[in-house]
Amino acid sequence: MFVTGLGVASLYPLILSLAIGTANNNTVQASVRATLASGTAILALPLVLGRLADMVGIWQAYGVVAILLISVFLIILVTGRNVPAGQPA
Repeated sequence: MFVTGLGVASLYPLILSLAIGTANNNTVQASVRATLASGTAILALPLVLGRLADMVGIWQAYGVVAILLISVFLIILVTGRNVPAGQPA
């Protein structure tokens, strides 16, 4: 759990910076939507995972978390912009 937490800890700042970087003139709206999405996930995901673990088992429930993390990384890879180092996004 500790190692998983360390791996996931960097996702929020990364996704928030990508959302703000691609928002052009709507940076406030992009940050609000990212914050709302993360707050909703923090509220709902433990309940959903607990229910899923009761239904199918703990290993399959945490398999869903792995699938979600892989999908987030794929989305970042597909939609990410290539910005040379030292230049602002």
